[in-house]
Amino acid sequence: MYRVGVDIGGTFTDVVVADEAGGIVRAKALTTPKDYTEGVTAAVSNAAGELGTSLEALMAECDAFVNGTTVVTNSIAQGKGRNVGLLTTRGFKQSIYIHRGIREIQLDLQKETRPPDIVRQRHVAEIDERVSRSGEVLVELNEDDVRREVARLVEQGVDAIAVCFLWSFRHPVHERRAGEIIAELYPDLFVTLSCDIYPRIREYERMNTALLNAFVSEGAETYIGKLTARTQELGLREGRISFMQSMGGHISPTEAMAEPIHLSHSGPVGGVVAATHFAKVLGEGNIITADLGGTSFDTALIREGRPAYAHRTTINRLLTGLSIIDIHAIGAGGGSICWIDDRGLPQMGPHSAGGYPGPACYGNGGTAPTITDANLVLGLIDPLKFWGGTVTLDVDAAKAALQPLADQLGQDLMEVAAGFHHIAVTQMGTAIEKVSLGRGYDPRDFTVVGYGGGSGLFLGEVCRDLGIRRLVMPGAAATFSAYGLLFADAIHAESTTAQWIFSAGETATINELYDGLEERAVAALRHEGFSDDDIVVRREADVKFAGQAFEISMTWPGEEVRDEDREDLSTRFVQEYERVYGPGSAWDGFPIELHTARVVASGITPKPPTPSAGDDLATSVPEPSAHREVRLGDTTIQAAVHDGPALAPGAVVDGPALVDDVDTTLLVPPGARLEVDGLRNYVFTIDVAAPAAAPPAAVADPAGLPG
Repeated sequence: MYRVGVDIGGTFTDVVVADEAGGIVRAKALTTPKDYTEGVTAAVSNAAGELGTSLEALMAECDAFVNGTTVVTNSIAQGKGRNVGLLTTRGFKQSIYIHRGIREIQLDLQKETRPPDIVRQRHVAEIDERVSRSGEVLVELNEDDVRREVARLVEQGVDAIAVCFLWSFRHPVHERRAGEIIAELYPDLFVTLSCDIYPRIREYERMNTALLNAFVSEGAETYIGKLTARTQELGLREGRISFMQSMGGHISPTEAMAEPIHLSHSGPVGGVVAATHFAKVLGEGNIITADLGGTSFDTALIREGRPAYAHRTTINRLLTGLSIIDIHAIGAGGGSICWIDDRGLPQMGPHSAGGYPGPACYGNGGTAPTITDANLVLGLIDPLKFWGGTVTLDVDAAKAALQPLADQLGQDLMEVAAGFHHIAVTQMGTAIEKVSLGRGYDPRDFTVVGYGGGSGLFLGEVCRDLGIRRLVMPGAAATFSAYGLLFADAIHAESTTAQWIFSAGETATINELYDGLEERAVAALRHEGFSDDDIVVRREADVKFAGQAFEISMTWPGEEVRDEDREDLSTRFVQEYERVYGPGSAWDGFPIELHTARVVASGITPKPPTPSAGDDLATSVPEPSAHREVRLGDTTIQAAVHDGPALAPGAVVDGPALVDDVDTTLLVPPGARLEVDGLRNYVFTIDVAAPAAAPPAAVADPAGLPG
């Protein structure tokens, strides 16, 4: 039996197929945004060809088909979704528009950048009802208001409704009754209740989460339904398909269509899941992931074998209550467009050329210069070996795309291409600093695991600049996120607002609260067919000093909390607080509040076998297969070129060198050493004392540029 992981990226759709013995086959196809199922079918068909079988035979023998998708993320980013209506408590119509005064330029307090409006003001309906902060009903729900306003919204073209009443997480009866009325009037109308999607305090996040879930529902329903039907037509048995969610586990098609917002960032999350398992094989506990695809650069932190999580996530400048593996993404991928701003300064991204037409060098009609075009011009990519030699890149087209930028800057073409490469390295380093230094961790204490088709050309330089000495590029780096989907468990999380004071709260109250959350989370997995032996439960808490606006996360005991545990819990919180904010930053003696209680239940799924790294290998120094003229910074060098598949375990390559693998190219910068381990991973040792190549003038002296 096979397990199939499919990751739909902005440029490529990646597939990894694993058999019961742990052998894997990987394949790619261009992503097809007009109909994602076409790209998925093409990629899986390519994988079947690698296995020497037919697509139908592969699907018939598939035990699990897990998909990570960008459908939801793209819908929000592009502002393309359903025409949404909102029911809210009378007097709070403007809450969604007041938001929190987002300012992208912090030094200009008069300039505000509004987040996108996902619901029009005329589609916000006020309903007579009111609940107090303690859950007491002050004004009963006016059901006639609900009927009248819903009818009005539907007449105006609304095709999905979110319901968010004040304090509904304390008393959800009004929202649930409103949902029943809507279902009676319009059974086919998509409805999201905020008390279900985010049953916690903070009305703005709750309202945004409910609205976004309704907004993206049509695209998710269409895609999930179409892919599910297509895979079954090809022979996949019913119940074998699932979808990756933002917390790092997978959910069923039914759950995904009911709460599609949880599919946000599901593709990049697969890579972090893979890195978590990969780190165990390597014996590494502290990992920084670095994923460079065609559209973005995504990075996350894994500490002591567990990824960092965020429980209030901003999506396209909209603050939500979505829980997600904490991934920081920037628009710096292989297809990111190079351009010059109004000041005459070179910029890269966030806009991308995508998979089609893609970079100019693809020869599909693209004319915008991208970072892939720049790397090709610099000699970092062999035009005859791209994608295993199945695609020949057009060097002249890449030069033609970059030349107008060189003319505008008044500089040499190679210098400009090197400048954009340096900008990419700098942006990636800044992103890694945000998930490490920005969270109180020194990046030099971590090993970087790099993956994605384009990461090998940058991460050696990024690590050198940050002082990181160890970089590992897995053998399946180009399809690593798809590989991670095969290791995902089923996850169900339950959370609620607790507002429990460590020193004074009743222990029976908090224990009862956690027990109830655990009961619901476990019941959901039992409903999916998991036995108690296959269910693992983790308790968490979001904690703050009483009176603070926001909180930090910490683990919570799995057993009942006793009075004698209060001091230990307080000490653990203070230690975590001062790790994040610095020694002495804790409010000594101030009450500590458990703000949110959370239970995460995982249904453990079968995993592909992962071999051990094996014993130490005898080293060898292979002869290069060729040399290639490469521009690094302001220097042109002759770099040794090695054929990746020909490098045997134990092979050692010193920089400067290039390794051309089937679906990626790796740059070993000067002062770095690459070794091939027993699992055919590429392990870099970075000499941070080695001088970096001087950046080209286009970057080194921006003050001298025109404008």
